[in-house]
Amino acid sequence: QNLHDPSIVDERKRMVFVSVLPKDFTGQKLEALISCCGKIDSVSLRGTVGSKEKLSKKTAFLAGKLNENIKSIVGYVKFVSVDTVTVAIEKNGTLVDGHHVRVDSCVGINKYGRKSTVFVGNFPFEIRDDDVFEWARKGEGSVDFVSVRDRNTGYCRGVGFITFKDDASVAPALSLTTPVNGGNEIELAKVMKKS
Repeated sequence: QNLHDPSIVDERKRMVFVSVLPKDFTGQKLEALISCCGKIDSVSLRGTVGSKEKLSKKTAFLAGKLNENIKSIVGYVKFVSVDTVTVAIEKNGTLVDGHHVRVDSCVGINKYGRKSTVFVGNFPFEIRDDDVFEWARKGEGSVDFVSVRDRNTGYCRGVGFITFKDDASVAPALSLTTPVNGGNEIELAKVMKKS
Protein backbone atom coordinates (compact mmCIF):
# COMPACT_ATOMS: atom_id res chain seq x y z
CA GLN A 1 0.00 0.00 0.00
CA ASN A 2 1.08 3.54 -0.71
CA LEU A 3 1.62 5.16 2.71
CA HIS A 4 1.24 8.60 1.12
CA ASP A 5 -2.23 7.83 -0.24
CA PRO A 6 -4.61 10.44 1.30
CA SER A 7 -6.96 7.76 2.68
CA ILE A 8 -4.06 5.96 4.43
CA VAL A 9 -2.72 9.25 5.86
CA ASP A 10 -6.23 10.11 7.11
CA GLU A 11 -6.50 6.71 8.84
CA ARG A 12 -3.12 7.12 10.54
CA LYS A 13 -4.12 10.56 11.83
CA ARG A 14 -7.05 8.90 13.63
CA MET A 15 -4.88 6.19 15.23
CA VAL A 16 -2.85 5.82 18.42
CA PHE A 17 -0.07 3.33 19.06
CA VAL A 18 -0.33 1.67 22.50
CA SER A 19 2.64 -0.27 23.85
CA VAL A 20 3.88 -1.94 27.04
CA LEU A 21 0.51 -3.65 27.45
CA PRO A 22 0.37 -6.81 29.61
CA LYS A 23 1.06 -9.94 27.56
CA ASP A 24 -2.41 -11.39 28.31
CA PHE A 25 -4.25 -8.18 27.35
CA THR A 26 -7.24 -8.50 25.02
CA GLY A 27 -8.82 -6.22 22.44
CA GLN A 28 -11.83 -5.79 24.73
CA LYS A 29 -9.59 -4.64 27.59
CA LEU A 30 -7.80 -2.17 25.32
CA GLU A 31 -11.12 -0.82 24.10
CA ALA A 32 -12.31 -0.44 27.72
CA LEU A 33 -9.11 1.42 28.60
CA ILE A 34 -9.36 3.91 25.72
CA SER A 35 -13.12 4.16 25.05
CA CYS A 36 -13.58 7.05 27.52
CA CYS A 37 -11.55 9.21 25.11
CA GLY A 38 -14.01 9.03 22.23
CA LYS A 39 -15.77 6.79 19.74
CA ILE A 40 -13.59 3.91 18.52
CA ASP A 41 -13.57 2.63 14.94
CA SER A 42 -11.35 -0.45 15.50
CA VAL A 43 -8.82 -2.02 17.88
CA SER A 44 -6.01 -4.46 17.08
CA LEU A 45 -3.28 -6.08 19.15
CA ARG A 46 0.13 -7.38 18.11
CA GLY A 47 2.89 -9.32 19.83
CA THR A 48 6.42 -8.07 19.68
CA VAL A 49 8.18 -11.27 18.65
CA GLY A 50 7.04 -14.81 17.89
CA SER A 51 8.22 -18.11 19.34
CA LYS A 52 9.81 -18.87 15.94
CA GLU A 53 11.92 -16.49 13.89
CA LYS A 54 9.89 -16.93 10.69
CA LEU A 55 6.56 -15.92 12.26
CA SER A 56 5.41 -12.36 11.60
CA LYS A 57 4.33 -10.32 14.63
CA LYS A 58 0.71 -10.45 13.51
CA THR A 59 0.71 -14.21 12.89
CA ALA A 60 2.52 -14.94 16.16
CA PHE A 61 -0.02 -12.93 18.13
CA LEU A 62 -3.11 -14.35 16.39
CA ALA A 63 -1.80 -17.92 16.76
CA GLY A 64 -0.80 -17.34 20.41
CA LYS A 65 2.80 -18.24 19.63
CA LEU A 66 4.67 -15.41 21.34
CA ASN A 67 8.18 -15.80 22.62
CA GLU A 68 8.02 -16.86 26.29
CA ASN A 69 10.49 -14.13 27.30
CA ILE A 70 8.23 -11.31 26.03
CA LYS A 71 6.47 -9.51 28.88
CA SER A 72 4.36 -7.00 26.92
CA ILE A 73 2.53 -6.50 23.63
CA VAL A 74 1.46 -3.55 21.50
CA GLY A 75 -1.82 -2.40 20.01
CA TYR A 76 -3.44 0.16 17.74
CA VAL A 77 -6.68 2.04 18.29
CA LYS A 78 -8.37 3.81 15.37
CA PHE A 79 -10.92 6.46 16.32
CA VAL A 80 -13.84 7.82 14.34
CA SER A 81 -12.59 11.40 14.82
CA VAL A 82 -9.03 12.71 14.57
CA ASP A 83 -9.76 15.07 17.49
CA THR A 84 -9.95 12.08 19.85
CA VAL A 85 -6.23 11.32 19.38
CA THR A 86 -5.06 14.24 21.53
CA VAL A 87 -7.42 13.12 24.32
CA ALA A 88 -6.17 9.50 24.09
CA ILE A 89 -2.51 10.59 24.33
CA GLU A 90 -3.32 11.87 27.83
CA LYS A 91 -3.60 8.18 28.81
CA ASN A 92 0.17 7.86 28.32
CA GLY A 93 1.79 6.50 31.49
CA THR A 94 -1.42 4.91 32.82
CA LEU A 95 -0.64 1.98 35.11
CA VAL A 96 -2.33 -1.23 33.92
CA ASP A 97 -1.57 -4.48 35.80
CA GLY A 98 1.90 -3.20 36.74
CA HIS A 99 2.68 -1.87 33.24
CA HIS A 100 3.16 1.83 32.47
CA VAL A 101 1.34 1.94 29.16
CA ARG A 102 2.67 4.19 26.41
CA VAL A 103 0.10 5.92 24.18
CA ASP A 104 1.30 7.93 21.19
CA SER A 105 0.04 9.25 17.87
CA CYS A 106 0.70 7.16 14.76
CA VAL A 107 1.60 10.35 12.89
CA GLY A 108 4.79 12.10 14.00
CA ILE A 109 5.56 9.33 16.48
CA ASN A 110 8.85 9.64 18.43
CA LYS A 111 9.18 13.40 17.87
CA TYR A 112 10.42 14.28 21.32
CA GLY A 113 12.81 16.93 22.48
CA ARG A 114 16.48 16.17 22.94
CA LYS A 115 16.56 18.40 26.03
CA SER A 116 13.95 16.28 27.83
CA THR A 117 15.58 12.92 27.00
CA VAL A 118 18.37 10.99 28.73
CA PHE A 119 20.47 8.20 27.22
CA VAL A 120 20.80 5.18 29.52
CA GLY A 121 23.09 2.19 29.13
CA ASN A 122 24.43 -0.98 30.73
CA PHE A 123 21.01 -2.49 31.43
CA PRO A 124 20.74 -6.24 31.98
CA PHE A 125 19.06 -7.75 28.90
CA GLU A 126 16.17 -9.20 30.93
CA ILE A 127 15.11 -5.75 32.23
CA ARG A 128 11.47 -4.72 31.75
CA ASP A 129 10.37 -1.29 30.53
CA ASP A 130 8.43 -0.86 33.76
CA ASP A 131 11.54 -1.51 35.87
CA VAL A 132 13.29 1.35 34.06
CA PHE A 133 10.19 3.57 34.32
CA GLU A 134 10.00 3.12 38.11
CA TRP A 135 13.76 3.54 38.50
CA ALA A 136 13.69 6.83 36.53
CA ARG A 137 10.91 8.17 38.75
CA LYS A 138 13.25 7.88 41.76
CA GLY A 139 15.03 10.91 40.40
CA GLU A 140 11.84 12.85 41.09
CA GLY A 141 11.34 13.35 37.39
CA SER A 142 8.08 13.27 35.50
CA VAL A 143 8.60 10.32 33.13
CA ASP A 144 6.81 10.44 29.79
CA PHE A 145 7.98 7.10 28.40
CA VAL A 146 10.88 4.65 28.30
CA SER A 147 12.38 3.04 25.19
CA VAL A 148 14.78 0.15 25.84
CA ARG A 149 13.40 -2.50 23.45
CA ASP A 150 14.56 -3.42 19.98
CA ARG A 151 11.61 -2.89 17.59
CA ASN A 152 12.32 -6.07 15.64
CA THR A 153 13.07 -8.54 18.44
CA GLY A 154 11.18 -7.09 21.40
CA TYR A 155 14.19 -7.70 23.64
CA CYS A 156 16.05 -5.12 25.71
CA ARG A 157 19.05 -3.74 23.83
CA GLY A 158 21.00 -3.00 27.00
CA VAL A 159 20.72 0.69 26.15
CA GLY A 160 17.83 3.07 25.58
CA PHE A 161 16.24 6.42 26.27
CA ILE A 162 14.08 7.90 28.98
CA THR A 163 11.96 10.84 27.86
CA PHE A 164 10.54 13.16 30.50
CA LYS A 165 7.50 15.40 30.35
CA ASP A 166 9.67 18.47 30.97
CA ASP A 167 13.31 19.51 30.62
CA ALA A 168 13.65 20.19 34.37
CA SER A 169 13.42 16.46 35.12
CA VAL A 170 16.65 15.67 33.28
CA ALA A 171 19.07 17.02 35.93
CA PRO A 172 17.64 14.88 38.80
CA ALA A 173 17.68 11.84 36.49
CA LEU A 174 21.36 12.33 35.67
CA SER A 175 22.17 12.17 39.39
CA LEU A 176 20.68 8.67 39.83
CA THR A 177 23.32 6.21 41.01
CA THR A 178 21.34 3.22 42.31
CA PRO A 179 21.42 0.31 39.84
CA VAL A 180 18.11 -0.95 38.45
CA ASN A 181 16.91 -4.00 40.40
CA GLY A 182 20.30 -4.32 42.09
CA GLY A 183 21.94 -5.01 38.72
CA ASN A 184 24.65 -3.19 36.80
CA GLU A 185 25.78 0.36 37.43
CA ILE A 186 23.79 2.37 34.90
CA GLU A 187 25.41 4.79 32.46
CA LEU A 188 23.59 8.10 32.02
CA ALA A 189 24.20 10.92 29.56
CA LYS A 190 22.47 13.89 28.00
CA VAL A 191 21.33 13.35 24.44
CA MET A 192 23.65 15.37 22.22
CA LYS A 193 22.93 17.11 18.94
CA LYS A 194 23.85 15.21 15.79
CA SER A 195 27.14 16.57 14.46
